[in-house]
Amino acid sequence: MNTLDPCFGNSDPIAVIGLACRFPKAPNAEQFWHNLVNGISGQSYFSEQELQTAGITTSLSAQENFVPSGAIIDNPDYFDASLFGYSPTEALSIDPQQRLFLQIVWHALEDAGYAPNAIQSKTGVFGSIRTSTYPSFADFDVTQVGQVKGLQALLG
Repeated sequence: MNTLDPCFGNSDPIAVIGLACRFPKAPNAEQFWHNLVNGISGQSYFSEQELQTAGITTSLSAQENFVPSGAIIDNPDYFDASLFGYSPTEALSIDPQQRLFLQIVWHALEDAGYAPNAIQSKTGVFGSIRTSTYPSFADFDVTQVGQVKGLQALLG
């Protein structure tokens, strides 16, 4: 059996100095920790009226295998496009997970005590997301490939 070397030939120290996250019912790390400690689920359950308002038909919600719940983050569409150098039109074509990632990285840098737009040193960021289904639902026109909007949609 092989043993793994955790240093991979590099023993330079690293430091985690800033943290940010966003989860259902937890818009920041403090609330997420509170929810974990207190056994609070991020799952939300929806009434028939809420489902209808969201466009779920009664015939669908009445199916035996339909579960009227989901893990939803608050305000997923809030995004300050100009802060990140995007026009409002460009921002519409960016995968919502990418928009959230940009915002969360900004908050992590602030949590570390840095002004995100003034960092002059090499800075690494570790991030994680799930597979995005946005491209399959986005209104994407293949003729836009080659334009900034089209490339952003492909890069997601």
